[in-house]
Amino acid sequence: MHFLLRRLSGFVLTVLAVSLLGFGLLHLAPGGPAELLLGVQEATPEAVAAINAQYGLDKPWPWQFVLWLRSLLSGDLGTSVTTGASVNDMIAGRIGVTVELVVASLVLSVVVGVTLGAASALRRATWLDSVIRNVTMVAVAVPGFAFGLGFVYLFGYVLEGVFPHRGWVPIEESVAGNFQHLLLPTLTLSLPAIAIVAKMTRSSMLETINADSVWYARSWGHSPWRVMSRFMLRRALTPVVPTIGLLAATSVGGTVVVEEIFGLPGLGSLLLLSLDNRDYPAVNAVMLIMAIIAVGSSVLADLVNVYIDPRQRRAATVRAKAVTA
Repeated sequence: MHFLLRRLSGFVLTVLAVSLLGFGLLHLAPGGPAELLLGVQEATPEAVAAINAQYGLDKPWPWQFVLWLRSLLSGDLGTSVTTGASVNDMIAGRIGVTVELVVASLVLSVVVGVTLGAASALRRATWLDSVIRNVTMVAVAVPGFAFGLGFVYLFGYVLEGVFPHRGWVPIEESVAGNFQHLLLPTLTLSLPAIAIVAKMTRSSMLETINADSVWYARSWGHSPWRVMSRFMLRRALTPVVPTIGLLAATSVGGTVVVEEIFGLPGLGSLLLLSLDNRDYPAVNAVMLIMAIIAVGSSVLADLVNVYIDPRQRRAATVRAKAVTA
C-alpha cells in the first residue's frame, strides 16, 4: 500500500509539473489568440486588450495557471478562444481516437516484440535469430514518421485502394472500416517499439535460459512449454515491463506526428491545430490529458512489474515495514 501511495503521489506531482511547464512555455511564445482572431489590420491595442480581458489573458500567467487549476478541479477545461466551443466537448470527441491508437500500438508492440525476442533467444545462432536481429536493428534506426510516409506513398500511390491512408471511421459505425483506417497508423507507431521490445526480450531470455530455476524445472520433468512460459518468460519480462511503460508514454507523443500524417481526428491533431491558433485552453487541456496517459502508463508498468516479480514485492513490503516502524 505504501508503494502504491508513493507512486500515485509521484503521478500527481509529475502531471502538475508537466502542466505547469507547458503552461509557462506556451505563454512565452510570441503572439497570442487575440492577434490571430482580429487579424493584422484590426488588431489594435484596444481590441487586443478587450479580448485578453474577456478570456482572462490579461493576468500574469502564474495566476492564470491557478485559475485554470481551480476550473479543472470542478471538471471544467475551459472554452476555446478560437471557436467558442467547450474544451470538454472537443476532448470528448477526439480522445477515443488517440486512446484506440495508443492501445492498439502498445498491444501489437508487446505481443509481436516479446514473440520475436523469445524466438530469437530460443533459436540463437540460427538463420531465424540473424533475420530477427537485423530487422529489429533497422527498425530501431529508422524514425517512426519515415515508416508513416512510406506507408502513405505505398498505399496512396503504388497500391492505391488496398488500405486507406487518410481519414477515420469510428468503431461504432463499422468495425471493418475502423480496422482498415487504424492498421497503418498502428504499424507506424509500433514498429520502432516492436524492435526495442524484441531486443530487450532476447537479451533477457538469454540470461534466463541458464538460470538455476530453469534447470530445476527441467530436471523435475516439466514440459518445454511450461518451462518457457512459467519459469523463463515470466522472469525474462521483469526488465522488459518498465520499458513497455516508457514506450507507452513515448507513443502518446508519437500520436501527434502519426495523426497528422494519416489525417486522424485525435488529440495530436487537435494539439497542432490549437498551437497554430494559440488556443491556450485547448492546448492546456490536451497536454494535461496526454501527460495523464503517459505518466499513468509508466506507473501501471511499475505496478505490473511488482506483481510479476516476487523480489520486488518483498522489497516493497520491507520498505513499507521500515516506514511504519
